[in-house]
Amino acid sequence: MFESKSTIYVQKRAKNPRFTLNTQGYYLKDDSYAITLSQAYQRHDKYTKVILAVLNSTIAHFWLVKLGRKKGKSLELYPQVLATIPMPNVELIKETDIIKLDDAINSGNLLDVADRFAVNWFNLDMEDINIMNKYIVDNQ
Repeated sequence: MFESKSTIYVQKRAKNPRFTLNTQGYYLKDDSYAITLSQAYQRHDKYTKVILAVLNSTIAHFWLVKLGRKKGKSLELYPQVLATIPMPNVELIKETDIIKLDDAINSGNLLDVADRFAVNWFNLDMEDINIMNKYIVDNQ
């Protein structure tokens, strides 16, 4: 299970949660979670890439601040809350978005573009992201 190309890791406690993709077969410590896709989705790289982008977006951070537990300024990330983060319908995402997303992941720029993709996929605008960022700053 942990050697799947579709494994996403996250620290259990973080001020700014960052989700990373395992492609090298490393194992995690007890202070992290592994998120794996079901077998049906593991055959399609695009699912993993879209999920990784959404998890690293302001939308997911907002969701975790709003519904998650806090310990000081850090969020305590639990599977029950992580499982409720909204995801777009991957089938409706354009192949060009997947290619651009793949380039961003490979170049290490995912954090720079995650919000732009998420805004498009959820039919929001950047003003919505600004409101979410303000909520995060005020409530974390």
